[in-house]
Amino acid sequence: MKQQTKRIIAAILVCFTVFGIGAQSKVEAGTVLTNEQRIYNYLVSNMKLNTAGACGVLANIQYESNFKLGTISDGGTSYGICQWHKSRWTALKNYCKKNGLDPATLDGQLAYLNYELNTKSYKKILNYIRGVDNTSKGAYNAGHYWCYYYEVPARRASKAVTRGNTAKNKYWNKYKGYNGKTISGTVASTSATPSVTSSKSSTVAFNGSFVRTLRTGAKGDDVKYIQQKLKTLGYSVSVDGSYGNGTAATVKNFQKANGLTADGVCGKTTWKAIDSAKAIQVKEVVIKKLPSKPTYKKGASLDTTGMKLKVTYSDGSTKEVTSGFTCTPGGKLSTKGKQKIVVSFGGKSTGYYVTVE
Repeated sequence: MKQQTKRIIAAILVCFTVFGIGAQSKVEAGTVLTNEQRIYNYLVSNMKLNTAGACGVLANIQYESNFKLGTISDGGTSYGICQWHKSRWTALKNYCKKNGLDPATLDGQLAYLNYELNTKSYKKILNYIRGVDNTSKGAYNAGHYWCYYYEVPARRASKAVTRGNTAKNKYWNKYKGYNGKTISGTVASTSATPSVTSSKSSTVAFNGSFVRTLRTGAKGDDVKYIQQKLKTLGYSVSVDGSYGNGTAATVKNFQKANGLTADGVCGKTTWKAIDSAKAIQVKEVVIKKLPSKPTYKKGASLDTTGMKLKVTYSDGSTKEVTSGFTCTPGGKLSTKGKQKIVVSFGGKSTGYYVTVE
């Protein structure tokens, strides 16, 4: 009896091995599906790709975002699982808004992917991916083609080879056992979170772009996004993904120009203002009235009492400012002679001279 039982168990194991129905390629019913698995399901069921075609797309998404919905890169200009760039990111948001979807969710991003691939510009790519052979070679071809014509990254020729091989060697081996069938499992409620270094700050959202409250010490692609936005507005700031004192000072200048609390912290209100097409920037700063003290003894501290600035903004408005500006040097004056004092406000500068005896 024991021998017969052993033979039955051995036969079952052989069947599992021969037909590829192993634990590595199957998901138990009731398991919460990962973003990768949900994308695979959508590609084969909604977009009618075979398994090889789906593997080609998965390989590219791995390199673009590692399946993280809120990934922001390219200096804050690319977003989502496929890293839709600039106008394509805007198109994603517009499509989702029009169709009652959230661009920060996988459902919204996949729906847009399907829509975009059915437009005139991308239909040829969709047809090619649908037509690849359902083999390891087909997976390679799909990964290579998708990279070369849909993602179009820098150095795409070499990257297309790498992604084709990933589709063939990793994803085809992982999903070929499904043979075009979807993966069973449940779907967790998910939305995009930023692919950035974590901080103690809370996460907020604006217009589908999920961000954190940013303050000195924060690092990540969302910091780069804000820096790039500020640079586009004309502010002098390094786009390096590090929220240092310089970035905090620039944010404070922006806040002053836009009537916000000038604390140098980029919270939800400041993010919204920076991301707005109506963001106001300082266009020019001139000294309307010089400080009352023009002469100093060596080692004395700069005194700006009485100074008045005229600030011109991008909307054409002007304002007289008597505080909130910075001066360089701003402390003790240690060099004798005529010395220039640089006055900065809202990312723009002007200057005047003092005499140090």
